[in-house]
Formats: sequence, structure tokens, C-alpha cells
Amino acid sequence: MPPRCGLLVARGALAACGALVDPQAHVSRCVLELCVDGEEGRAPCRALGAYAAACEEAGVALAAWREAAGCAEEPGPPGGSSIKGGHMGRPQVGGGVNVGVDVDMEVSTWRWRTRSQWRWRRRCRCRCGCRTRCRSGERCVEAPGGARCAPSKYVTCVATGDPHYTTFDGLRYDFQGTCVYLLAAPCGPGAPAREPFRVTVENHNRGSKAVSFTKSVSLEVYGTVITMSQEHPRKVQVNGTFVELPFAQGDDFRVYASGVHGFVRTRSDLRVTFDWHSYARVIAPRAYAGGLCGLCGDADGDPANDVPGGDPVAFADAWKVADVPGCSAGCAGDCAVCDEARKAPYRGAGLCGLLAGPPFAACHAALDPAPFVEDCAFDVCQYGGHHDMLCAAVAAYVAACQQRGLRLGPWRTPELCSEAQRGRRGGASKTGSRGPVASK
Repeated sequence: MPPRCGLLVARGALAACGALVDPQAHVSRCVLELCVDGEEGRAPCRALGAYAAACEEAGVALAAWREAAGCAEEPGPPGGSSIKGGHMGRPQVGGGVNVGVDVDMEVSTWRWRTRSQWRWRRRCRCRCGCRTRCRSGERCVEAPGGARCAPSKYVTCVATGDPHYTTFDGLRYDFQGTCVYLLAAPCGPGAPAREPFRVTVENHNRGSKAVSFTKSVSLEVYGTVITMSQEHPRKVQVNGTFVELPFAQGDDFRVYASGVHGFVRTRSDLRVTFDWHSYARVIAPRAYAGGLCGLCGDADGDPANDVPGGDPVAFADAWKVADVPGCSAGCAGDCAVCDEARKAPYRGAGLCGLLAGPPFAACHAALDPAPFVEDCAFDVCQYGGHHDMLCAAVAAYVAACQQRGLRLGPWRTPELCSEAQRGRRGGASKTGSRGPVASK
């Protein structure tokens, strides 16, 4: 094995991550890089950088690995287009760049090639890049004759805001119920013979009876219940007991925090995340496709059948699995909802419209910001321009972009969703800790 590729499995600067991120796939990539490029200098460093990025996503910070491996910071590509950031696993891609992509949701390996063509060398294949943009649920893969789009290894469902649901198949709908609901689980004759699981969410009102938010997310797997709740930021309960993070139960599952999100990852690579505020996500291996049910749909690739009958409220309420005191399928009584005239100011460039602006330009071609702007305008308007609603809506778009392997530039400012403000949201005030932001 080449010496620097061997650093991935040796005791040293990278050893702290081995228990959480399997290095073997990265060893293979490292050897392939050497075979393709024949560059003893840079090739191993790209593979080591991808592994370091995967470790960072798993909550393990690797100190001084570049020094130990003799790897300098990777230079940017030529021509003004950019792949930014210290980790090659999370690049920001400028317009017009052809990039080879191998994306497994949180762990990515990107390759910059100056020629958009395939070539064979020493029986190793070089990646160049898909000439067409892959759709949601697809990834760019290498194949003889050229790169092509193929189904992703995973399907993803998201609940964000008050709550706006995006099913595994990409259908968007809103539901304001405040009970406990099945978000996703294998079921029916199409359920695969894989690990059974059950993800439930409890929703509640926060200051307004017209809308609800995700209060807690629970995963039942291997006879264990793992819960993340808005009431206990950055804490996780396992069978009702708080545990220190990161936490692992043998090979069954592990729990860790990365950034503002908590992660649960099971033996079969099912992933459930929650930001302890309002953003919940289920990432399931594609082997479950067509055999799932719940608010997230069946993951059969057809969004048209995700809400049978076309009534989101009736569909979602049918997945209620438990009552809580006072819960309902939606607001009853005085339920003032923002109309178009009231929402319009919040679509401005200084508020929700900033999602369509330069800080997020690297993601626009991959993910249309328009639906996120609309969700943001609804949420922020419904809470009278509240700062926390704006930040949560922007963060939802950022998370969706990052899931597609795109690294965005800095977007927080001292006046907008600063790091110092992040931990203060959702405090004593049920609508958040910050006051309203002016509509523009």
C-alpha cells in the first residue's frame, strides 16, 4: 500500500475517527487516485481530505492531519471557477464547471478535471463529470463511454418550518396537525427484508394556533427509542435517559452532533437528523424504496401518488399514531393566516428573497430557491417578521444545498442569523428570542 494511503488505517492523526467512519473505502479511493494521476504529491491528499471531511461530518475534528501527511492546502481550479474550502469533500462549485461527483449524502468525493473527457490509464478510470445536470434523487456516476446520472443510493424526506414537508419522492405539502405522527417506517408487501424502524414526530404550536412546528423526533430501532426534542437542545435520550454524545449501542446505531444538527445512524445506514428547532430529516437507503409509509410517502419514485385523494390534511391525519392533550389536525377557531398581500414584503431581497441572491448562487442551478422563498415568506409573515423564523427558513435551504454536496460561502452576518444568536433561539419566548425584523 502507498505510504500516505496507509495513514488512513495507521495509528496517528487520523486514528481518532476510525470507530465512526470506516476508512477502507477511502483507502481504495486513495490507491485509485494514485493509479489515475500518478501524482505522489497531491493524489493521496485528496483522498485524505475527503476522509477528514467525512470525519468532521461525524463530529470528529482531526487536528494537524495535513502536517502529518505532508499535504498542503489544495489550490483552487483554474479559470476563475471555484471549488472552495479546506476540504475537497464539500466544494462550492461555480457556474459552468464540469465536476465528477460521487455523493453519498453526507460524505462526498469531488474531482476537478480540466478536460471534459474520459481516458483510461493503467486500467483505472478517470472521472470527468456529467455534461447534464442530474435531477433530484440522482447522482453522477462513472461508466464506460461517459459519465451518466443514476439513482442516488438514498432517498430523503424533510420536515421544516411550520411544517413544510417534502416527501421521499419530492412532493411538497403543508400540514399543521399538533399530535404525534408516523413520519416514516417500512410497511406493506413492498417492505424490504431489512432492519425495521419507525420514525415519529410530535408537532406543537409556538405562539400561533394557525401553524405548528416539529417539537420532537423519535426513532425506534433494535428495540430502542432514540429521541431528540426542541425542549432539550443538543441533548439526546435513549429509552428515556439522556446520554453523552457521541453515543453508540454496539453496531446497532450511533448518535452524534454535527453543527446544529443531531444525527442517528443505524447499522443499515438509515439516518435521522433534527436541529432541535424545526428541521427534521430521514435519509433511507434506496433498498427501502417502494416499501415505506408515513408522512414521507412510499419512496416509489412517483410524487403523484404520495397524497392519495389530493387532500394533505386528510392524508397526514391518517398517520396519527398518538394523541397529546389538546392536539388536533389543524387550527380550529381564530386562525388568522397571512394572505398574499401580507406575505409580499417578506419576499424582498433583504429577507426571504436573499435565498435567490449571491450568497446562495452556487446552489441555484441544483436546487430552485423559489419554493423555499415561499415557505420562508409564509413562516416569517405568520410570526410577524420574527428573526428566528427567517433564520430557520434560510438554514433549511442551506441544509438542502449541502445535502447535494455543495458548499456555500458565508451567509451569516452580525445582523442576520449570526453564530452568537444561534444558541438563543427558542428561549423563553415561544416564538423565539429575537424580535421582529423589518419587512423590506
